[in-house]
Amino acid sequence: MADSTSSSDSPRGSKRIEDDLIATRTWTLMRQISGGEEFKPHMCWDKDTRSVPTLARVRSTISELRSNTSGQVRAPALVVSGLEKTWNRMISPWMVQDPSTTSRLCWDVVGILLICYDVVMLPLAVFEPGDTLVLSIFTWITRLFWTSDIAASFLVGFYEGGVLVMRPWMIAKRYMASWFAFDIALVAIDWAQEGVEAMESDDGLESLGLARMGKTVRVMRLLRILRLLRLMKLPKLFMLIEERVQSESVTVAISITRFTVSILIINHFIACLWYMIGLMHEKDDSWLVKYGALDASFGKKYSMSLHWSLTQFTPSTMEVFPQNLTERTFSLVVVVFAMITFSSFISSITTAMNQLRNMNSESAKALLTFQRYIRNRKITQSLSIRMQRHLAKKLLRGRNAVDEKDVELIQQLSPPLLMDLHAEIFLPELCCHAFFRQYQDDNGVVMRKLCHLAACETSVSVGDVVFACGEVAGKMFFMKGGVLKYCRGEDEVDIVYVKTNDWLSEACLWTPWRHLGHAQAISSCLLVLLDAQLFIDIVGGAGFVGRFNPACYARLYVDHLNSMDPIEIGDDQHPSFDIEHACKVSTQVDSPDSNARLQYEQQQQQQQ
Repeated sequence: MADSTSSSDSPRGSKRIEDDLIATRTWTLMRQISGGEEFKPHMCWDKDTRSVPTLARVRSTISELRSNTSGQVRAPALVVSGLEKTWNRMISPWMVQDPSTTSRLCWDVVGILLICYDVVMLPLAVFEPGDTLVLSIFTWITRLFWTSDIAASFLVGFYEGGVLVMRPWMIAKRYMASWFAFDIALVAIDWAQEGVEAMESDDGLESLGLARMGKTVRVMRLLRILRLLRLMKLPKLFMLIEERVQSESVTVAISITRFTVSILIINHFIACLWYMIGLMHEKDDSWLVKYGALDASFGKKYSMSLHWSLTQFTPSTMEVFPQNLTERTFSLVVVVFAMITFSSFISSITTAMNQLRNMNSESAKALLTFQRYIRNRKITQSLSIRMQRHLAKKLLRGRNAVDEKDVELIQQLSPPLLMDLHAEIFLPELCCHAFFRQYQDDNGVVMRKLCHLAACETSVSVGDVVFACGEVAGKMFFMKGGVLKYCRGEDEVDIVYVKTNDWLSEACLWTPWRHLGHAQAISSCLLVLLDAQLFIDIVGGAGFVGRFNPACYARLYVDHLNSMDPIEIGDDQHPSFDIEHACKVSTQVDSPDSNARLQYEQQQQQQQ
């Protein structure tokens, strides 16, 4: 008796008693769940889903494939003409580029910069700045870029009604019906001008009887002004860039910059026109003669012209005034134009600035209202601080991440687009688990439906309890960010820290389950929740059509739970269960019967 007493008082004896208590609680919960001493799979996993699918199920799957597919259209369903067949043979689908790729974005940005270069340099020709090496290099870059852009436009897909079209023939038809003739004409003018200038620089031109080539050169230089028509492409290019920007602040900043640059470009054009009008009367009284700018340097002439142009848009003055009727008439036209347009630009910039300022003021106002509420309700200080810190953290995160319920336009999307949206949001987290990775490869349509209907996102603050011991488990938890502390049982024993890409409560997908511990956030966490009942309805209702059998995996998982020591069973991941191997067995096996489980158990024993 003395020996037994001493052994029970020892640390080893107390550990054994603690393990016995945990095992007793586990068995008690198991009996509450399954009505016996063993876990049992859900009914949908306990039947043979390997059977040949019925005609109704096949038709349903095909119908769902057709209705839910809103992705890329890469191959033609029907080749009608021989020209289309030849064109599709010449251009392989892998050569066609998605318009949303980073490389295409960089190409569009270069196009915008070169359009801006033309907008600045072409009007400056009236000042005759002279040819320099830098200008020659940029001229060649512009010419080569727009020539290459014609070929590149045949290899870029486009969106039509929310569908990405990647068929080469449809891309070619759309481009040739829109910008093709315009681009060809401008590029032809550029190369013709280069050829004429090369012939003009030839010393033997006069001996060949080409003395009139100078007139041709002047005509070609006048035709260069047509390159400014590429400005019509700017709104589309800016729209493509803004679609890639996910920050509201950056979008507002881009709008302000665009308005400011537009005002400067308009003033640049007016300054060049003002100088050209002065040249028209250089032998008479003109502002160039009056203020001694005719023989001045290029910098002085342009700065005086630009300064005069800016004073017409703003309430300021300078020493330059019109000296003849033509200049006076031009000044009146510019003043009226500035009165109409400048006020519109200023109001747009003011609206954008107020929008940028209101982003923070609305959050501050909402926080003050919440503080007034908790003060009137006499909430304890500890709870008040916890709630305020949680809201402050959520508001800070909300500047970059917006919840779906706060976006009204999302409800206007079609169901296939919503499925694609939810698949991109939730698939990365779900596919951290080998089962969902394998199921995505085998049955992507059902996985998209699963992400759309059964998955959701939630955030918890420091100290929040995610679930408690003994509660019925209805969701599987995937960690997207932060750290949870999971403890088996009601006491803080066997602590496990759940981090990003980990998961909890997988068992509720395969068997009736109650939480065998409690989970609490020790930092701000972002979780993806998978509803167990919806998972069973969707995956179990889809049956087994491909190579991967979820029912076989479910039975392997439940058999492993029954083989475990009760003190090792919990809501966390079980290292002794080889998920990758179970997925492999569930994929390769021809029947989900005991043969698969026997094979899996034998291989597990060999590994041990």
